[in-house]
Amino acid sequence: MRRVGVITRRISNSNYKESYSAISNNWLNFFNNLKIEPILITEKITKPINYFETLNCSCLFLLNGEDTKLKVKNGKFKSGSDRDFVEFKLLQYCLKKKFPILGICRGHQFINIYFEGKIKKINNHVNKNHKIKIIDQSIKEKLKLNYMVVNSFHNFGIYRDDLSKKLNPWAIKDDTVEGYYSKKYKILTMIWHPERRKIFNKNELKLIKDLLTN
Repeated sequence: MRRVGVITRRISNSNYKESYSAISNNWLNFFNNLKIEPILITEKITKPINYFETLNCSCLFLLNGEDTKLKVKNGKFKSGSDRDFVEFKLLQYCLKKKFPILGICRGHQFINIYFEGKIKKINNHVNKNHKIKIIDQSIKEKLKLNYMVVNSFHNFGIYRDDLSKKLNPWAIKDDTVEGYYSKKYKILTMIWHPERRKIFNKNELKLIKDLLTN
């Protein structure tokens, strides 16, 4: 079973004045469907690359959670949260190793910033369903689809002009990029949440399985 490094999110409990590193059961069910073994990585790991290597991870999932504060300059980490730093180091490492990288929601935004693209505030995108257009010919042919209906739970997004020139859009809604990939690296992203569907979508699963196996 393939081992996948998965970054946890931070959740605070005001009643106990504590914070937790966590992942939703939706994701655990999704990983079971994909037949992968998630290796949870928290923002407090001091040597994330050593941890990743020691546990024999061979791909990276950057998932949802608190808004990213990442700032990058000339390909180097400039500032950000503890989670941003851990994700930056692991993303940098996995790109060098040519490991598969999946970005969902926050991960979709984070990878674009890593490649010096931008994100901007988007209103009225929380707990909504909408149609996306598939614009990449190879993915159209793979899925035999031109459109998909997806959910939406994000406050920030990527406008087409703000997508890094190193990345290629495969799904759009109006003038925003809902999914992109890289021709150079094994990167696939979706800004929506495939794990929050009542029944997992076979087309989303196919794209992710192809990313992990090709």
